[in-house]
Amino acid sequence: MPDYMAPHSTASVPAADGDIGHGSRQQEKTFAAQDGRLRPGGQTAARPIRQPPPAVMQPIVHANTETLSLRQLDELNALPKGTSFRLFRRCEQQLEEGRDFFYLPADEHKALINDLKASGQIYATTVNLVLLTRTGYARMQQITRGAP
Repeated sequence: MPDYMAPHSTASVPAADGDIGHGSRQQEKTFAAQDGRLRPGGQTAARPIRQPPPAVMQPIVHANTETLSLRQLDELNALPKGTSFRLFRRCEQQLEEGRDFFYLPADEHKALINDLKASGQIYATTVNLVLLTRTGYARMQQITRGAP
């Protein structure tokens, strides 16, 4: 299975409603060289500054399923810390635990949580861990778009 990838070839920008992974594409900025310096606009031929290729995330395998942490989803979609958590909470009742996400309480998964903190795959402030599956991530996108 391929790695999780951002949904657009340019950086994904959240819509005003907190949408994930399908915001409008960032408008490309153009700069023209004048006097050896880069300045906005200009009268010479403009060249677009391209965004880097989409981010690729290394999935966290849990229960033989590839998942991503909420931190990874924030980073994948260029969202501020906590945005994916808030969206998850908003969608949680429409998601199925064990299929769309896994909830790992700290008292039962302390070693895994500490390892993931050390690797930077989850936030250092994480207590109980939520891991989203591919189907859960896709379902969250549908819900935030308003699809049934």
